[in-house]
Formats: sequence, structure tokens, C-alpha cells
Amino acid sequence: MRLTKTIENATVNVSRKVTKAKLKKDKTLDVSFEETVTIIEMVDGEEVSKTVQAEYTRVGKNIVHEDMESALEYLRPHLAILCDQVEAQDKEYYELDSDLESLDRYKVNSYAIGGSGISEGVTLTGTRYGKYGPQNLNSQFTKYEGGENEETYEHAFELRGMINHCNEEALLYVEGKMAPTAQLDMFEQEEKERSENEGQEFE
Repeated sequence: MRLTKTIENATVNVSRKVTKAKLKKDKTLDVSFEETVTIIEMVDGEEVSKTVQAEYTRVGKNIVHEDMESALEYLRPHLAILCDQVEAQDKEYYELDSDLESLDRYKVNSYAIGGSGISEGVTLTGTRYGKYGPQNLNSQFTKYEGGENEETYEHAFELRGMINHCNEEALLYVEGKMAPTAQLDMFEQEEKERSENEGQEFE
């Protein structure tokens, strides 16, 4: 996500890149991201730029919007395939992707992005719910692009697209996108606090 603002004689560009997102049991989301701020201004007729980079982790306090949950659900077939699960055996990716009965056994809880350039990839973490209880799953680090003499995940293109979609939703969450009920709860709490404050006397 990239934002551009003009402040007096300076232009400020802000870009954020998600490195990790984790959906917690209470349906709030923790998001880690790298933020790059570039300030461009004119000094004595010359353009001068300054760049500052930092890493942040925002701990979620509000319930995620259903769009975020849906984005993570799109990763379920990849989790099953990369963790070599029985539901993924002898099935093509798109066949598994449409097999909702099988996919309902899976939940993707988090993902972590690492590397850069042709070495960039992701690790998926989730759960498979089986007859004898839940089983924790962790995929191996999967590159989007393989180098020379490296075996590439056959559905890396689809995986990358889904991760990009998750990143977009995660950054929107950081910016304030949440479940409508969470917004109502927040407004109700603010109204309650306002009413309580109106009844107080100050010396």
C-alpha cells in the first residue's frame, strides 16, 4: 500500500509491506509490516529526498471484517497441498479449491513472508480439524519463483495472488476496516462513556 501527501513544499510518500499477519481466536488480527517514508522537498531550488524505514507490529483490538476472513480462506487449498494432507492427494488444485466439504476441515491462522526478489516466499500456518481433534499445520517456506535447479511450487502464481489479497485486507484493517458489529460496539462504548462523563461534576 502506498500513500502520497503534500505538506507545504514537501511531498511525503508512505509505503507499507506486510511481513506477517495472524488471526487470533477472538477474530482480531495482529499485523507486522515494514513502513518506508520518503520526504521530497525543494531546497535552494534543488529536489532533496530523505527516506526513513521502520518495522511495526499492530496488535488488533477489533474483530476483522469478513473480507479478511474470506481472504485467509482462499489459502486453505494451498495449506492442504503444501502440508501433503490426505484431502489434497490425487486432486488438481482447482478441483480441491471447489471441494468445500474437504476445505471446511482447514483453517489458515497466519502467514509469514520472507526473502526478496526471486527469493521471496511465504510460510502458512493453520489447523486441520479431524476425527481425533485439531492438528496444527506448518508449511515449508515456499518461494513464489524458483531459482536455477530449484523445484517450484506448481501453484505459486495463485498462492502469490492470494497472499497479495490478504496483504491488502490486512493493511485496510490497520487503517480501520473492521467488522460492522465491531464498529457498532465501538460507537456504543463511546456513547456510554460520553453519557457517563456528562453526569459528572468537575470542580
